[in-house]
Amino acid sequence: MYDFSQLTKDIYNGREIEFAMDNTDYAITYTMEGRQISRNDKLLVDKTGDIDKFMDILTNSDIIEGHSMKDVFDAQLYNRGSLYIL
Repeated sequence: MYDFSQLTKDIYNGREIEFAMDNTDYAITYTMEGRQISRNDKLLVDKTGDIDKFMDILTNSDIIEGHSMKDVFDAQLYNRGSLYIL
């Protein structure tokens, strides 16, 4: 099971994550300006170079349909076959 603790490790290691939930594509990516979260190419969380601030947002903010990213991954609300770790 790929949960939030694994997601956290991958983000700290500079990995990018793509997944789908309810027929919508999401991506956690890294650019020169910092990390960001997008939905179908629309920015959901502004780019931030502060990884601890970014992880706090993922843990505590309702980002996807009233859920934090912690909720999405710990409860496996995403479509499991859609998960890509780059």
